[in-house]
Amino acid sequence: MARLVEVTLAGDSPAIDRSIAEMDIPRNATFVAVVRDEHVVMPRGDTVFEEGDEVLALVTPDSEEEVRRLLTGQ
Repeated sequence: MARLVEVTLAGDSPAIDRSIAEMDIPRNATFVAVVRDEHVVMPRGDTVFEEGDEVLALVTPDSEEEVRRLLTGQ
């Protein structure tokens, strides 16, 4: 069963200044939206994450922990 995860990128996030294409995203996860400065950005491979981005990802239970680690470093 898939679920939606929301993470706000902190200044120490390993995802900042990296594009989606550069990240090793699990196959059973996808980024569905990035909320930046009150605007919704539809994420594509060349989307580069910035501090403060609210990232919404559709994940399975198997991929949730890895996606959170990629976005938070924890």
